[in-house]
Amino acid sequence: MSSKTYWEKREAEALKHYLQEEQEYQAQLRAIYQNMLDAAQKEIDAFYGRYADKEQITRLVIAQYLTEIREAGVDTLILGCTHYPLLKTMIGEFMGRNVVLVDPAKTAAHHLERILSERGLKGNHPAGEAHFYVSDVPDSFAQTADLFLGEYKGGPIEQIAIETY
Repeated sequence: MSSKTYWEKREAEALKHYLQEEQEYQAQLRAIYQNMLDAAQKEIDAFYGRYADKEQITRLVIAQYLTEIREAGVDTLILGCTHYPLLKTMIGEFMGRNVVLVDPAKTAAHHLERILSERGLKGNHPAGEAHFYVSDVPDSFAQTADLFLGEYKGGPIEQIAIETY
């Protein structure tokens, strides 16, 4: 084997090893991130659940909106608004164990991550700046974020007219 062939082969093996380590590292980071999200969601659910149990208003509204759907015998309910996942536990209790609740935001985020990775478009930097577009009043969004996250640490918030999109 020539020296050039040897070094090319060694470089290819080193690159293969590096890429494998990088994939393992990314998998570990995704697992850690998912665990953190799950823990945060449990805290949010617990907080909101304590509030709702005390006030009962949320449970009454859930019953008002979902009684007809529950009585129709659906087996799957898509949580199609941004705040519904915050009510997932109470909605699940109301709908019953036989109804699967789907959070489309999580599914869409995972699907987008996969597509970006497959196409080589996924960024490899650890963080970026968040920019939020809301149909409600921006201050209301920041206050809600403060309520659930303890302190709003996101990026700029801009109100948009949703009907123009």
